[in-house]
Formats: sequence, structure tokens, C-alpha cells
Amino acid sequence: MGRDVTMLGVFGTTMTVTSSDTAQSLPPSATEDFADAGINELATGALITVETFPVRIAWRIDPTSTFGHLLSVGDSIRVKDRNNLLRLRFINGTVGSNGVLMITPEFDK
Repeated sequence: MGRDVTMLGVFGTTMTVTSSDTAQSLPPSATEDFADAGINELATGALITVETFPVRIAWRIDPTSTFGHLLSVGDSIRVKDRNNLLRLRFINGTVGSNGVLMITPEFDK
């Protein structure tokens, strides 16, 4: 069974973000695009893939190493809607094992 990584908008710059033992939000570089001559565009979605160690994610609450949706290495999710991007929180799935997330934001251009 293949993965569906369909994105409907225009892709932004792909980047990596590293998780830690402290819950965090996506950085502004994953939700905004400043590349267009200083014009700030807001991401409306993102493709997120776990590259190294597992992570846990949650919305509107901090995940912990035992609470939240567990994403394993190789898992990809597509987050739709800007509000969902801004409310997404993530953390290491295992204490001390920092996961790397590959993130490609999507814009409605």
C-alpha cells in the first residue's frame, strides 16, 4: 500500500525541524513564506514526514512521550488548514531520542 502525499496548493521550501523532550509548535519558517520579496504568505497546509526517531503530536494540548498521536519513522501526515498548523504541538516519542521532521509547507497561491 502506497502513501498518499497529495498536496493541493503550491509547495514551499522543504525544511527539517528537530523534536525534543519539550513540546513545541512548528516554527514560523514552516508556516510562513518570506521569500517573495518580503511579502509574507501564510501556509494553508503542510506535508510532515518523520525521518529519524518517533514523535508524538497533539492539537491544542501539549503531547508527552506517552500521550498524543504516535508517528513512527517513515510516517507522513498532511495537515490541512492554517489553524491546524498553528495548533500542532510535537515532542519526542521516546525521552532522549530527538526525532527529525521533514516539513514542506503548502500555500494557496
